[in-house]
Amino acid sequence: MQLNNPAQEDLDAVEQEEVENCQWVSGEMRRFLLDAAPGHPIETEKRIEVTDDHMQEVTFGTADVLAGSVGGDWKSSFNFRKYKLQDFRAQMELYALGRMQQKGLKTMQWVIGHIMPRDIKIYNFTLEGCMATRDLLIRRRADPHRKPQVCFHCQDCKFFLECPAVNPRMEIVAQCYTQLAAPEALLFPEGITDPKDMSKAIIFCEDIVKKYMKRLEDVAKRLSAAGVSLAQTGVEIPYFELKKNAGAKIIEDKDGAFRALEDKMTKDDFYKGLTISIPNLGRAYWEAQGGKKGPVTLTESKLLVEGALDSVIKRKEGSPALKRFKQAKGAL
Repeated sequence: MQLNNPAQEDLDAVEQEEVENCQWVSGEMRRFLLDAAPGHPIETEKRIEVTDDHMQEVTFGTADVLAGSVGGDWKSSFNFRKYKLQDFRAQMELYALGRMQQKGLKTMQWVIGHIMPRDIKIYNFTLEGCMATRDLLIRRRADPHRKPQVCFHCQDCKFFLECPAVNPRMEIVAQCYTQLAAPEALLFPEGITDPKDMSKAIIFCEDIVKKYMKRLEDVAKRLSAAGVSLAQTGVEIPYFELKKNAGAKIIEDKDGAFRALEDKMTKDDFYKGLTISIPNLGRAYWEAQGGKKGPVTLTESKLLVEGALDSVIKRKEGSPALKRFKQAKGAL
């Protein structure tokens, strides 16, 4: 499974338990795939299309890993409201159905690796059973009397901003925030001295503002990309002009860079100006091993490199931060 390079603040927020669980789940998943699908190449991040009986695509998704008639998916989510693992069976059935349709399979095994808490679940799917789940979901979606409901997947839904099930709940939470003792706290959070008001304000920003901002930023990026595409056709967009941004300056020849500066600084001083990225080193190792055709996954390569560098890795001192109790998720 491929992972984006995390920002340092994201790395600082990762607990050691989560790191250890990721390593454990990756190892268990790989062992299962090698045992259940010997000789089959392991594919990662594969798009899967699900079709109806008329071969029309009804939905699609991206499977984390596939090998022959076996598939797998990593899940980091935990249902804090119900204190139990989130059930992803229906989603996995659709992934399995798409794979079976593509490969002409009748059965398929699927493994889910839950990271928090650590757990492995293995399912045995049949073509008929997965088709039944697909048809049930299609009927439910087509039901004119069915209304949208707030659920775990709201955080990833592209209709989050305009969803009639979500917005009333947001308004209730927003009203809770506006009842803070000091209205100026909206602009001057440093003025909040009441612990309850402080808790309420932080939870509001984490649960509501961040989620809205994330989606608004996504909409802004998509709008910008669509605007560029439109302008490239020759259409004039009022108040905008099409320009090409200057690309970021990069240096790929590090030895050449030192030679150009060696009369101005020592090698030690030169290295002080370089930042070594562990994820980038892991990717470089993965590519040197053959990439997707190589013997190790990208995740395993990053873990291997990090393990080899363990004696020289230093973690910066983390900054103080408030961490919410798991039981306080959705407290408002």
